[in-house]
Amino acid sequence: MDNPLFLLHTAGDKPGIHGDGLVQAAVFIHNSASYISVANFAITNYDSLDIYDGAEGLRSGIQVGEWLGDMSEIYLVDNEIYFIEGCSNHSSVGPPRGTSLNPDLYNHYQNAGIFIHAAFIDTLVIDGNYVHDCTCTGIFPFLFEEATSLLIQHNSIYNVGGDGIVILHAKSPLIQLNSVILAGNNSGAQPREPGQLGLNGLAVAGIWSSICSDPLFQFNYCEGTKRIVWDGQPWDFDIETTGNAIYQYNYSRDNEGGFNLGGEPHQLFRYNVSYNDGSRQGNDQYFFNGQPTYYNNTFYRDDSAGFLLNEWEKQTFINNIFYTNSGLEHTYQSDSSVFSHNGYFGHYPNSPGAFPVTGNPMFANPASPGKILPGIKFSKADLRQAVLGLTITSGSNCINTGLALPENGGMDFWGNALYENEPDIGACEYSMASDLPFENGTELRSKLVFPNPASTELTLRANPVPGPFYTIFNFCGQPVLEGQITHQTSPIDISMLTPGWYLIECRCKDMPPVKSAFVKISD
Repeated sequence: MDNPLFLLHTAGDKPGIHGDGLVQAAVFIHNSASYISVANFAITNYDSLDIYDGAEGLRSGIQVGEWLGDMSEIYLVDNEIYFIEGCSNHSSVGPPRGTSLNPDLYNHYQNAGIFIHAAFIDTLVIDGNYVHDCTCTGIFPFLFEEATSLLIQHNSIYNVGGDGIVILHAKSPLIQLNSVILAGNNSGAQPREPGQLGLNGLAVAGIWSSICSDPLFQFNYCEGTKRIVWDGQPWDFDIETTGNAIYQYNYSRDNEGGFNLGGEPHQLFRYNVSYNDGSRQGNDQYFFNGQPTYYNNTFYRDDSAGFLLNEWEKQTFINNIFYTNSGLEHTYQSDSSVFSHNGYFGHYPNSPGAFPVTGNPMFANPASPGKILPGIKFSKADLRQAVLGLTITSGSNCINTGLALPENGGMDFWGNALYENEPDIGACEYSMASDLPFENGTELRSKLVFPNPASTELTLRANPVPGPFYTIFNFCGQPVLEGQITHQTSPIDISMLTPGWYLIECRCKDMPPVKSAFVKISD
């Protein structure tokens, strides 16, 4: 290293750094600095008593650089950043709240909870931060040349007046395992209502890119993005996002604007799950916008609404499930778009495309999808478990009726290998482990097994005994342990199994399963 490694790091309770609304950033890393780590701090930057009652200004929690400088190896890790009273307005709507400042210079693209404003950075890691209750955007790497080795992961953004996570100018960034909940909490040009943080906003999205090449967004969660006047989608390949851009294995729910805002034909949305997105779609923006290719996604709505499609933009839909209880006609077909091998339930479009499949896809428990809570680091297993109810079961007409696609990523949303036989339609490639029991609600617990979760030993209960045989399957449907229940309560040693979710099936000899349950094995 040419420069020394300078660490701001503490263990235990997070010490506080409070800007008191008097500084542009509570933590500022200079343009020429490199090899910096900021970790385990609690950071605020607001004036007066709380973020609801003061004037907004250019304020951030952590800011890296200011317009100039080539930097390297910046690590922002495990900080809690909250009560950042930054600009939440859009330049075309009006000045920041409580001011007459020039909105072209003072707006929500000029600050954030974590704001990166250098010319260039090689190796920028933003990992494990909890950014919440801020008037401005959550995380915003706004660079002026394409940053390299940009990793944004395990962050939680909750209740912000601007966007959740925005990437501007980066080469092959990886954005994964982040949650954005309640972005765009902004009244727009209307007076603020109780609980609304921002003012004079116009449009936001959950997690998106602009002027980037080859971004990869995977295993992210986005919920409750607001549509202020425009947008309100969880995902977006925005202006000048180029190259092999991909959203895969993401879960979105209850985002007002729909599913996606932009993209080019060679850019992909694959193996994502959407649940009741789009409560305010329309007004020249729709559930699907841009021109990307969508394949093997599951789009589910049980809120009596459909999937509006921007009919002036050519989009491609292959192997997707469209499930809706809407009776609306013309909800998601277009003469300019391509549809092939899609599954439809609840509304059959006039132009379904080639090889359509109709009828109930037979989800395991479609009413059960759960949520990721704010402020936690979740795993791929947690994300998959939240929507286990949208796996398809053995009688589904979506099994083996899809179109084989090259370079498909190798696995479905739940980690099942592609393809087991012929391709399936939707985000689930059916396997034995896809038939989940859901006997006692969404927590997947059953009196058949206890405790649940377990660590080194679990107990199976059976009546009558002796009799039933049991098999434990891993998440890919492979049997990993089996035996016979010899007593009414039989303990089983599971210490050799790795942590994760497992399916247990009990049966009498040579008979189909008569009882099943899903159990979590913890560390």
